[in-house]
Amino acid sequence: MNLLLHIFKQKYPYFKNCLPYIALALWVGVILVATNGQQSLMAHDEGWYATQARWMFETGDWITPRWWGIPIYDRMIGIHWAIAACYSLFGITDGVARLPNLIACIGAVFLTYEIGVLLINRRIALLGSAILGLCPLWLQYSRMATQDIPLICVELLGIWALLKGESNLKSGWKWRILAGSTVGIGFMIKSTMIVLPIVALIPYLVWRHHRHHHLTNSMLHLGLILGSIPTAVWFGLTYQKYGISPFQEMFGKIFALGSKQYHSDGNAIYYLWNIPLNSFPWGLFAIFGIIILWNQLSIRHQDKTNSSYSNRQFENQDEIKTEKTTELLSQKPINKQQLESQTSISILIFYPLLLFVFLTSFATRTAYYSLQIYPFISLLAAICLDWLVHKPQAHSPKIISYIFGGLGLILLLTFTFINMGVVTISDEIRKHLLIVPILGIGWTSLPFLWHQYQQEYRKISKYQFSKLFQSKSFLALLIVFLITPWLTFTTAGILGLWGNYSTDLKSYLQQPAIADILQAQPINFVTQNINDGEIHKTWVLLSFYTPHLGRAINSVSELPSASYAWISPNVAVSQLEKSVGNIRGWQLIKVQN
Repeated sequence: MNLLLHIFKQKYPYFKNCLPYIALALWVGVILVATNGQQSLMAHDEGWYATQARWMFETGDWITPRWWGIPIYDRMIGIHWAIAACYSLFGITDGVARLPNLIACIGAVFLTYEIGVLLINRRIALLGSAILGLCPLWLQYSRMATQDIPLICVELLGIWALLKGESNLKSGWKWRILAGSTVGIGFMIKSTMIVLPIVALIPYLVWRHHRHHHLTNSMLHLGLILGSIPTAVWFGLTYQKYGISPFQEMFGKIFALGSKQYHSDGNAIYYLWNIPLNSFPWGLFAIFGIIILWNQLSIRHQDKTNSSYSNRQFENQDEIKTEKTTELLSQKPINKQQLESQTSISILIFYPLLLFVFLTSFATRTAYYSLQIYPFISLLAAICLDWLVHKPQAHSPKIISYIFGGLGLILLLTFTFINMGVVTISDEIRKHLLIVPILGIGWTSLPFLWHQYQQEYRKISKYQFSKLFQSKSFLALLIVFLITPWLTFTTAGILGLWGNYSTDLKSYLQQPAIADILQAQPINFVTQNINDGEIHKTWVLLSFYTPHLGRAINSVSELPSASYAWISPNVAVSQLEKSVGNIRGWQLIKVQN
């Protein structure tokens, strides 16, 4: 097998360069598509975007986001266009509505890898991008038809283009045009939310201005203009069609989001607990990664001052000859084409920290806003994890292994007690217990694997340190840290434990008696003053999952004879109408002749 792989690499030299992307696409792609075939949309905001994109595609009006014929300009148009474009290629289904996010997720993982290569080294970049695909909140929103993951993909594209512009002086102007254009594209996706990453990049832009003139670069400004053209054209066509009112509606909501709390998610410390919880355990590793990175970059700076260490390289060193070298980041020397310490500090440390501060100061706080930080959490967590496996004799790795071992034991005991009937839980929670043994067994084995890893370390000399990373115990540690959560998330998807947010409604609509009517007849909607959140959510979902939509009216008396309609719970139905079905208080009726 190894011989065949070697021959393949010799015949196709680009295969080696493609391997990380193939591996990452499979790594993340399997989790994203893992499902039991029963998926359904979340009403807000996923169902909202999917339904508006449906009307955009069906009416042929790609300028107006609408709700039952009424123009609704509360969001930017980018995600609607992406979803509607997928509808035009593959048809209207909830899976197709989520396709842009799946593509954006894989793109963001690739870009995280590329940024990591430029700022650190290939191994940590690969590890960090793999970790990104294991963050629970990231995976959840990557499988949803919302704005956030496409926005983050565009933000990472801009950062990567800026870094490539520095490392490729001859073609740097092309990269700067690309970097500048991402601002307009990001604005098209989620309006002024793109301002936060731009402001967070100020330390990087200022520190590197003396060498690359980012702030006054004409190509960067040209990119800003080119990227703004689609938005400007859309604004112009919108103004020509509806006047000033769409802009008042859109920017009025943006002002409301920034000036007062729009969701009841939390107070000023919301992200302090929410990010570590939704990225566990990588958010905690990232905190230590910041400390490690800062210390190692300081050592790097000192070594560059001393001539004896000025020409070190981080990549592809087979042996580590001195004890001091083992103190350097990842035990790998600095690559000549890697960027300077200022860039690494500003992008990997100051950028996510500033984003965190800005998001905290924003009046509206919700979990998915923090997703912009997750690619950098993953890279920092990779730095920490890489440092730990290079320090088998240190106390920190041993302590961490015992902590995770204890958590694994708690999970296994909890699973056992629940199955023995000692602890009683609801059926909804019980079905999630099927994935608990995977994490429990993996984490419980960690202290034993780490002990074995230490034993192998004692048997080798410091000149053979690289051989340690080819050992079975090292591979077992990687399996526990990476493969175990990967299997957990993949199993959860196959069992249908996530991604199916409206199980009752979709399964009800799939019943033959209801499905036959929906497929054969146009269905009207009768609604009156829907202010209740749950009623509105059902309205959104029924609007998407009803194949043939009729008209939206206010009274049952306006319905034609022999027609069908969904009736909202707050609308009275007379005995003259035949009730065909009922879901969440909404009635499907047929008007009698």
